[in-house]
Amino acid sequence: MREHEPTETATTFTSTVSQFSTPLSLRDSLKTYVVPASSGNLATLPNLSAASPLTPVGASQTTTVTRCLAGKRTLQCSTGFLLHSLLPTHSMIAPERYELYAKIGGGTYGTVYSAYDWEKDRDVAIKRLDNRGTQDDRVLNEIKVSTVVSGVEGVATFHGFFRSSNLTCLVFDKIDGVDLFTLMEKRGFLPVDEKAARDILSAVAHTLSGCHTRGIAHRDLKLENIMVDANGCVFLVDFGLASIMRKVEGKERPTKDICGSIKYMAPEYLNRKRVMSTKMDSWALGVTAYILLYGEFPYDEDDLYALSLGLTCVEIPRVTSDGTEISLDIRQKLADLLHVDPEERASVDILM
Repeated sequence: MREHEPTETATTFTSTVSQFSTPLSLRDSLKTYVVPASSGNLATLPNLSAASPLTPVGASQTTTVTRCLAGKRTLQCSTGFLLHSLLPTHSMIAPERYELYAKIGGGTYGTVYSAYDWEKDRDVAIKRLDNRGTQDDRVLNEIKVSTVVSGVEGVATFHGFFRSSNLTCLVFDKIDGVDLFTLMEKRGFLPVDEKAARDILSAVAHTLSGCHTRGIAHRDLKLENIMVDANGCVFLVDFGLASIMRKVEGKERPTKDICGSIKYMAPEYLNRKRVMSTKMDSWALGVTAYILLYGEFPYDEDDLYALSLGLTCVEIPRVTSDGTEISLDIRQKLADLLHVDPEERASVDILM
């Protein structure tokens, strides 16, 4: 199923989206920020055009967000790393055409705001990034990645960027939806109906496959980075840790970069084996699928080391915690995605 062909089951699962007036995806946020009361045109906003970052709500009032699935297996924040510098291919756009509304999300490196594009008469999302020092390499990489994947189904269209000496703002289509973590949380992390889960996972797999075809690996796939709108359409967001894959004689080269969210990381990270970016996405897709179907992570953090050594494998139960039986077909696909040997691990296409 394509992500823009929502089915009744997917729409039923996402019916709670309409209950949210503002889509929030703040799992990785470690501080709470406010937009100055004088907010107006972005060109005049001190938080977007000046050297200083947004003002924290009290210097010592940081809010650490900790979320758990089914009372255990705590979600971890992403671990960042520096990327090589890549020149952007989008031209700069004028900030004067945008009016800032409110903060709608945040992640490890950026903060996302809803805004209005007066020139095009449309709502947009603006991601604000700090480009000071070595962080500019990462910002330029995200601009390049966003340019390459723009147009892939299930990815918000990238419209361009504007920047000052210290800040860069990326402009995307605004997705009026909610991330899967929030939807699962509202359900009390109960397992999702298999048909609805298949529809969502198929859409994510199509999007990931489209990105891989263009030479981009997401590398931070997780519930928080998958959004579903009120129509049941599925979107993959936050390409801040994505990479442009290197190939030799048509074959993907391994990477030494360590990034992503701990519980979604492939086991080969821990023993420094060859790490292929596409196989990283495969593993994370398998973890995401398991969470949707079973309502919890497939393993505890302590199990990761044993997995990395090949001393154990990921068990795929026949029955969920609420007594629902999972089909053999989807269980086999999960086993293929969660194969500890990356050479034997299936590609994301297996869920398409």
